[in-house]
Amino acid sequence: MGEMLNEYLPAERKLIQKTKIVVSSDEKPWAEAHAWNKVITVSWGRIVSFQNIAECAALLAHELGHIKRRHLNVPLNAYSVPGEHWFFWQRWIMGRIFHKSCRGETYEAYLYREEEEMEIEADRFMVQTLLSSLNPAHAFADLLERTGRETGLWDHHPNHPFTKMHRRRIAILRQMTQ
Repeated sequence: MGEMLNEYLPAERKLIQKTKIVVSSDEKPWAEAHAWNKVITVSWGRIVSFQNIAECAALLAHELGHIKRRHLNVPLNAYSVPGEHWFFWQRWIMGRIFHKSCRGETYEAYLYREEEEMEIEADRFMVQTLLSSLNPAHAFADLLERTGRETGLWDHHPNHPFTKMHRRRIAILRQMTQ
């Protein structure tokens, strides 16, 4: 995968060389980037879901965008980060601390807003740096949309902030292709 990134992201060769790509055996489709140690983890379920090289390159470039921008990996959904049992307590404690320091916005609303900004920033990095011949915005929007349908999360939770955030991202990515 690193060789493919070097081919499609020639301007980011140094960052790609410093980044480790790990494949998880999880069959659920997910990927994440850890900026602090420059690791991209992609699940096996995500890898087999790619329909073409453009989707794979777009996903890896998006995750590389998180590393380039030094985004923190903050899990917002228990189902998006496998095996994270501390998630509930972390949100409960931080929610109590945050509630006292911020008027009008809950800690959860703040997290979703911050997460959306980071995701859109990584999307823009992906679109700006990938070779335009791949049409990365279109490929990544297709991948996000298909994942939402196939996992059933969007059907079961249409009004969840996570679902709404991804639908807005897809709309922004579709606008980038025009």
